[in-house]
Amino acid sequence: MATNKVSPLAIVVFAATIIVLFVNYFAVGMLDASATNSIAAKYPTPVSPAGYSASILTIIYLLSLVFAIYQLIPANAAKFTGIRITYILTCILNCLWVVAWYRSMFLFSAFLIVALLGTLVAMLSSVKNAGTAMESLLGKGTLGLYAGWVTVMTLVNILVVVRSQEVSMTDGAFQTLGVICLLIAGASAVLARWKLNNYLFPLAIAWIAAAVGIRQSGETALVVASAVTMIVGLVTAATVVLSLPTRTYT
Repeated sequence: MATNKVSPLAIVVFAATIIVLFVNYFAVGMLDASATNSIAAKYPTPVSPAGYSASILTIIYLLSLVFAIYQLIPANAAKFTGIRITYILTCILNCLWVVAWYRSMFLFSAFLIVALLGTLVAMLSSVKNAGTAMESLLGKGTLGLYAGWVTVMTLVNILVVVRSQEVSMTDGAFQTLGVICLLIAGASAVLARWKLNNYLFPLAIAWIAAAVGIRQSGETALVVASAVTMIVGLVTAATVVLSLPTRTYT
């Protein structure tokens, strides 16, 4: 039922989104402007993507902002009731992870990003049967891209923990671990499509897998695994055509 009142939680969702944007685009620079490059250089992993892959975050955060505004409209108050609290939790976890990551608190950041991923998956389950095209784009689309990105960053964070803890492991074994992580990412794309009815999660996986292959050029096993993961992601995302209505000609 439409209402003329703005939901208090909707206002919190909007505020939380603005805080996430601030932390990711402004506060990070205050913490350490060179943190990203220094972490990548000090703790290289076989699944670290090329820098351009982060451009997907611009799309994710832009869609998140549009979602925050859309759900703020009184007429949409009831549409996202079931995910507002969970969404706010993702914003909190996102901000905490950014601070922990840029402060090189890798073990703590790993727990945070795993929690963030789990929360996003729970939200994807809640919106998998979104009604209108707008709800599907802002709900399933935004969260799908976001969860895909976080999936790969979770794997990166875990491998950085392994590096930072100076676990005894040969370079070959670490490369093999990277291949396994890429295959896990590909498998997650398939699961997200069939279990969560989400087509943009696999697209995010494909985008990042391509960036991993570019960064790891020269490492044959990793390039092949990246290519396989990218193809799996693209093909899985393309299955959206199977859900399109069939036109009957008479």
